[in-house]
Amino acid sequence: MRSYFFNPVQRRQFFMLAGDVALILASFFLSMALRVTLYEGGSLTQIPERFNYMYIVLTGVHLLFFYIFGLYETTEGRGFGQTVLYASLSVLASLLVVAIVFYLARERNVGRVVFFLHFAILVLLIVGWRTLLNWVALKSKRKILIVGDGRIYDAVTNGFAHAIRREFSEIEHLDAAESGLQSIAQTINGHLNGYDPGRFSILFSSYQDLPQAFADQLVDLQLKGVEVNSLTQFARKYTGKLPVNYTDLPTFLNLSRTVPATTHRIKRILDIVFSSFVLVLLAPLFLLIAVAIKLDSPGQVLYVQKRMGRYGREYPCFKFRTMVADAEKHGPRWAERGDSRVTRVGRILRSTRMDELPQFLNVLRGEMSVVGPRPIRKFFEDQYVEKIPYYKLRHLVKPGITGWAQVHQSDPRTVEGVKERLEYDLFYIVNMSVFLDLLIGLKTVRSLVNKVGKESAI
Repeated sequence: MRSYFFNPVQRRQFFMLAGDVALILASFFLSMALRVTLYEGGSLTQIPERFNYMYIVLTGVHLLFFYIFGLYETTEGRGFGQTVLYASLSVLASLLVVAIVFYLARERNVGRVVFFLHFAILVLLIVGWRTLLNWVALKSKRKILIVGDGRIYDAVTNGFAHAIRREFSEIEHLDAAESGLQSIAQTINGHLNGYDPGRFSILFSSYQDLPQAFADQLVDLQLKGVEVNSLTQFARKYTGKLPVNYTDLPTFLNLSRTVPATTHRIKRILDIVFSSFVLVLLAPLFLLIAVAIKLDSPGQVLYVQKRMGRYGREYPCFKFRTMVADAEKHGPRWAERGDSRVTRVGRILRSTRMDELPQFLNVLRGEMSVVGPRPIRKFFEDQYVEKIPYYKLRHLVKPGITGWAQVHQSDPRTVEGVKERLEYDLFYIVNMSVFLDLLIGLKTVRSLVNKVGKESAI
């Protein structure tokens, strides 16, 4: 997981976050200085005594809303107007939350004047900071050399198109079969003439069967600062996926040993604590939803359905009923946009994902985890196992209410879509950790706020 979270894109995002912290604090200081000197007629020496722990809280809230509104995503394809809009909305939303917190904490050192000034100053600083970073990113894009046959080139440029566009400005292709490895080595050195090695990347389909002499040349290139990746390494580093077609068999066979037992135990403790908290906190909401379902259409409140759990064992998965009672009289099938089987209340529950809240009971019972691959019905799995290699490996961990695949890819209604979701699931299994679970939680909140999720299968 380290390579994914420390690739050039992620490093740029961490740098962006560090700059945001500095700009938020600078905006506080400037807002307070303007109020004290111009509005109150005081001096700048009064400012430090007005700062306290609440400003740390406000900084954290700002960063959270920046993330929710997508301000840490790459912005090359985003217009200036969109950046201004998202920055304004995120600052406004965080100030509203903080105003409530300050009121409840009886904090009186911050007035409305400071809030208005802080809003205007921070929006200007954040937009300017991202405009600068966007300009630097465009100037610092790198060159990638793809070594392999046409299939490999197509796989990279089509399957990883977003990562390629985001990170590389120049793409070269060398066919190893036609050119020969020694010729390729000479070509690579030719590309490096007059080019910064740190901005040059080489991508191979695989390291297997490379002659030792050529492997030594790759080591020399790395020592010069050139990035060298296999197709699997590139996918894991830049896309957060583990490609099933280009990963060697030993990697898959060793998946079950990649996650320490301690991680599973910590996840279980956190699952129990978090699911218990949610079930108690949302008990009144559960009651309201139950009443609404009963008033809207005849049938049970809860819909219990068999899903595939860890090690391929079936378990009863709980959901609030969102469809008419006889929705499957013609057999299982995916829910569709505008599906006539969905009730009025069900449409609201699906769009907000509240239909899945009862699955916290499954988490408490130990059948699911809060974070993990999305559980699927055996009817659909039997179809995918025949078409997608290694599909059953997703059962090495407990299924989850949310997961790495769900926050990245939201429409698994085609074989290719299911395959891509599997690749995200396999990446999660290889890199499973409490830190990654927390990141997925944040991404889930952002997805719900932005309403990018689509209806799941019934």
